[in-house]
Amino acid sequence: MAKNVEQYDKYDLFQDDLTFPEEWGIEIKNIGYSRNEANFKWYDRREYFVLHYIVAGKGRYKIGGKEYQLSQGDGFVYLPDTLVSYVTDAQDPWTCYWIGASGKVVENALKSVGIDAQHPTFHYRKDNSLAQEMDSLFELARNKTPFPELIVGGFYRMVGILAGEIRNVVTPRRKTQPIYGFIRYIANHMAYTITVSELADYQEVSVSEVYRIFKKNTGMNPHRYIETAKMDKACEYIENGDMNFTEIAHSLGYEYTSHFYKVFQRIKGMTPSQYQKQSHS
Repeated sequence: MAKNVEQYDKYDLFQDDLTFPEEWGIEIKNIGYSRNEANFKWYDRREYFVLHYIVAGKGRYKIGGKEYQLSQGDGFVYLPDTLVSYVTDAQDPWTCYWIGASGKVVENALKSVGIDAQHPTFHYRKDNSLAQEMDSLFELARNKTPFPELIVGGFYRMVGILAGEIRNVVTPRRKTQPIYGFIRYIANHMAYTITVSELADYQEVSVSEVYRIFKKNTGMNPHRYIETAKMDKACEYIENGDMNFTEIAHSLGYEYTSHFYKVFQRIKGMTPSQYQKQSHS
């Protein structure tokens, strides 16, 4: 994490006369890091994308009339020309990095890892690589690098880290099969209610074809696979110990914690509390 920075830092690269060739199709607007105060409220509208990643604490993010409970390891995006707001937690306000960027390349890159208007948040808790990459970008900005290639390269590495997390959920031999597209979609949309109709639309196949593909490749129907994938992720969160059960439930798209408990016990054969005790014994 960046050291010796003030509570709120923002670096506008244009102030440093750093230019990005038009043919690159990407323009980095700013890079920042902030340690917010408790109950800090923010409203904003930008003409470009701003990707945030939370490295500590928690808070609530609102966009398009929907509110998301976010915490360490979560991220969110400002969409161009869209009003957004957030408020940090009263006891544990978040600390985050961000990068603002514009261009068709940026939109396509974010879509490639499942970040768009329908899914403006993401999760990366596998390791510290994403935080380290954003910290490196922050340091480049703070030290006023004269090389735009370093900044753009960092952005692509960020996207690569997020893409790698998604693609690691299947073995390489399956990547050319239709099931890979479904598994990739599920892995990157854990925070939402995923329907079979959505999967069918995503791959442009019929609902019955979705059932056939899942049964053939996983031995499960798509509903069971989605629940199993989410409960496997829940186990990771429980083992990490960074979130309570309510936060885990919300991060996996369950509005009610009681529903999460029922699904967890059905899939894992024990309650979340029992799994927690077992994993920490």
